[in-house]
Amino acid sequence: MKGLTFEEILEPLLEAPGAIVAAFVDAQGDSIATAGDSLALEVIGAFQPVWTSGVAGIAAHGGLGPLEDVEIDFDERRLLAAPVKEGYHLLVLFERDGVPSVARSRVGTARERLAAEME
Repeated sequence: MKGLTFEEILEPLLEAPGAIVAAFVDAQGDSIATAGDSLALEVIGAFQPVWTSGVAGIAAHGGLGPLEDVEIDFDERRLLAAPVKEGYHLLVLFERDGVPSVARSRVGTARERLAAEME
């Protein structure tokens, strides 16, 4: 079976209502691959390492286990983020009235496929 491109793995996440862009980013917040409007994610992606490592550290210190995903609501947008492998994350940005729970049901599959394509 032919391997999927990172973009092909990200595209199903855009089927969620209000999804603007899905991105696979590295530890510095730089996009490795995107599907959708990549400019919409530029500023948030740059700060992604700060808040995901902070939340993951709090969870680990509190004995909550590894971080599965985190959703952040802003005045104008919503963001769903999930770790893929050490230093790599999956981000999905939504309009304010978007529905991250629809994408969340597909995030697990996307994470597995992205990790497999990295090997």
